[in-house]
Amino acid sequence: MSYDLTFFKISGQMPNEEGFCEDDIQIIGSPEQLKGELSSILPDLNWELALSDHANYAFWQSVITDEDTWYRFHISATEPTVNYFTVRTSHRTLSRKLIPLICSRLDLVAFDMQTEDVIEVTIK
Repeated sequence: MSYDLTFFKISGQMPNEEGFCEDDIQIIGSPEQLKGELSSILPDLNWELALSDHANYAFWQSVITDEDTWYRFHISATEPTVNYFTVRTSHRTLSRKLIPLICSRLDLVAFDMQTEDVIEVTIK
């Protein structure tokens, strides 16, 4: 079983309890820029291009592990810019400590797809 998070860059203040709308989300950058920024934080990332079962969708993926869990990164390679990416981890992990690190370093928020909580870190 897995545990999924989606990362966004939010314009202005955090959305209220009604949730995100398209106007709240900014472009993060190109897939190449995002891979570079993530790799500067997590040098063990080793990106590979993959094709989806759907004919017109390609994505970059990389898997790393730490002492607590594994993390599978997934970035669209189909569009010239991306406004989100996903990370999948084990549902058995205790801390998911890389999630706040990524949020902090890249000025992003993460949406926890299981609990529907928003993880926001403002300390850099």
